[in-house]
Amino acid sequence: MSRYFCAMKIHKRALPIAAAAVALCASVAVAGYRLTDNSGDETLVSKGRVKERSSEGDGPQSVFNLGAARAWISNPERQVYWEGTIDELCTTIKDAAVAMGKSMDDQLEAQLAKLPPENRAKVEELRKTMAAKRAAEEEQTKAGPGVINVQRTDETATIAGQPTRKYRVMVDGKLYEEDWLTTDPKVGREFALDKASALMSRVSACAAAGDPDPSRPKGADEGKIYQQLYPQGWPLKAVSHAGGKTRTKTEIKTMESRDVPDAEFAPPTGYRKAPLREVMFSPPQ
Repeated sequence: MSRYFCAMKIHKRALPIAAAAVALCASVAVAGYRLTDNSGDETLVSKGRVKERSSEGDGPQSVFNLGAARAWISNPERQVYWEGTIDELCTTIKDAAVAMGKSMDDQLEAQLAKLPPENRAKVEELRKTMAAKRAAEEEQTKAGPGVINVQRTDETATIAGQPTRKYRVMVDGKLYEEDWLTTDPKVGREFALDKASALMSRVSACAAAGDPDPSRPKGADEGKIYQQLYPQGWPLKAVSHAGGKTRTKTEIKTMESRDVPDAEFAPPTGYRKAPLREVMFSPPQ
């Protein structure tokens, strides 16, 4: 149904009929997108809900409700899923990382107790060396976060059929990343970009605490980067320049407008609801 037809209905009929025409026109409007990246992974988005689906059909799935700050994550191997708030997600990730680290230390101590004294002494010396190295790295990190500057450029490009603008992310004056962000306001509304920046910043912070990335340069606070990037648009391409090495982090190959039913954002049917620790983490080997 064309916009012209909708306008004619409203102009020529009485108010009750006009109201019905408006409702009909709204009902047929397409709400949502389907994105596929260079790895074949799929993202579905509608009304602030973002669903990540692996290219492997039986891979894990997750949904982030950017508007409500909630999420669910599934584990197909165990046929279980977790659902809750982003704060609960972050707390569990941090607690689980600490618990898993302690469990691994306990198992290592048990194994060391079985070694002959001379071998145990060599392993202990190695552990002290590694501990000193970690302490030195942590001391460097305590120097504080770097100065982050997100620069809007004049460079534009069409990616996956969408207009984008390139932004440069500088950390302490050095090029850290380049991001091509959507400029269509309709995309911003579907992704709830007015709330996405704060939410993605929190998710990034808890993910980094649970699984720190040693390749990330000191001072590159991903959470603060998200806070400045996402209000501008959703990234369709990201190129990293960390450590002086250029690599494409992600690139959307196709982005099609489509109606995404609410059922797509519901937890998998037949799965058992379980604590997040059971869904995300396996017992340490």
